[in-house]
Amino acid sequence: MSKFKFSAITILLLCSLHAAAGQLVTCNNPGENYVGWPTVDPIWEMCYLAPADSSAQDGSSLEIRQVHLNGFLVLERSHVPLLFANYDGSTCYRDWKNTNSAFISANQVENPTDPAITTCDASTSTTVPVGSCPFGLGGSCITGVQVEKYDDRLVLTTNHSAAWYKYASRYVFYADGRFQPRFGFGNSDGTNFGTNHYHIGYWRMNFDIDGASDDEVFIVDDQGQSAQSTE
Repeated sequence: MSKFKFSAITILLLCSLHAAAGQLVTCNNPGENYVGWPTVDPIWEMCYLAPADSSAQDGSSLEIRQVHLNGFLVLERSHVPLLFANYDGSTCYRDWKNTNSAFISANQVENPTDPAITTCDASTSTTVPVGSCPFGLGGSCITGVQVEKYDDRLVLTTNHSAAWYKYASRYVFYADGRFQPRFGFGNSDGTNFGTNHYHIGYWRMNFDIDGASDDEVFIVDDQGQSAQSTE
């Protein structure tokens, strides 16, 4: 199918502490780019990497690092190191996440009136592919990461590809501490439309709330909860 299905989760981080003003995040590793929102006296600060610059052997989509809320570290890293295309009665493929794919750029960073449009955003049919950027819509095509700073939220968006498949990744951050990672799946040219298959992406999020020294991880299931010391 050509229409993307976006998976999204919402995470709320409550942080009443406030650090001193000024940029606290340094993004000097290869591929890292700094963003703070709002631009003046930022609530959120972080480094982001385009898929082509992301970590892991086969990349990990749009990657964010050193995510700070009100001056305090809340997330050491979030990315998608595992992405599968599973075909009924056939093979399960592990797709790569390090090939940037063009999408329509926003018309500006600060309060854009024309937002970024990915393959997923452009799709209106489950059986008709939208092709390549600009998806018959017009507009300027870019690769990498689009930053959009609205009055009420920060949005980071990218598109990447694995053969005919197009994947979209987006993070949305709000002033109250919520953030939403979203991931979309789609087909650019109709290949294998007749075969039932499923795309599954797995986020890996390392929450280091104000540092890793006192981190604790528990697995909670119907047997109760148990502390985990290794992955």
